[in-house]
Amino acid sequence: MITLAVVLAGPGIGVKKNPPFLTISTAYSMTPLAALVVKPKVELTDKRVSLLDLCDQTDLPEDWKLLLSGVDITSTPEEGTEKYINPEQLRIFVQHLIESHGLDKESIKISIPERITILRKEIRLTAPQIEEIFRQFILSKVPWRAEDIVVHDISCPDAAVLPEGSVTHEIVPPPNERYLGNVTLPIRFYVNGKLARSIEVSGKVDLYQNLVYTRNPMKRNDVITETTFRWSA
Repeated sequence: MITLAVVLAGPGIGVKKNPPFLTISTAYSMTPLAALVVKPKVELTDKRVSLLDLCDQTDLPEDWKLLLSGVDITSTPEEGTEKYINPEQLRIFVQHLIESHGLDKESIKISIPERITILRKEIRLTAPQIEEIFRQFILSKVPWRAEDIVVHDISCPDAAVLPEGSVTHEIVPPPNERYLGNVTLPIRFYVNGKLARSIEVSGKVDLYQNLVYTRNPMKRNDVITETTFRWSA
């Protein structure tokens, strides 16, 4: 049994994770292979990393692609972080894999870089995009005209980092939300239908409308005429 040491790196992270256990499948005849090339950098969308993901697939025979795709290496890192594969341990594992299929490991040129980095593809929603989601939701809920509403002083994260995929969002407002004054709303982001991240966004909502008021103080029983009132500017 071969073990690969995987190091997780990123903001505030620099610890070794429990390495995965990799087992070699039952041997069967394989197409002769001249070279196996491991890429220095891999960007993925799936949650798991296979040996095929690490390799240049340009000249790989189909039976090798099938074999390597079934070899699980590790999980993909969280968005905004990286993982590094130990190149020497990967080389040892690949050599054992080759030998287990009746092939001479020396007959296949194994090219492995000094550093193997795994990243998870991501989507970044910027603060202006998040603010617009907040603003448009409020405007869709208020009973007043959009031009009478001002949404300002919005507070939200600088960015929402999500896995790559089809992104949708959902806002579930608090009960009896009036959408005036200080408003805080939770926004849930989904990627391919699965919850990926939840954030809170807050802001101030002001309502501006014309008012009718009297030109002069009125007393009881005063007669109202067309000149009694005027609109505020």
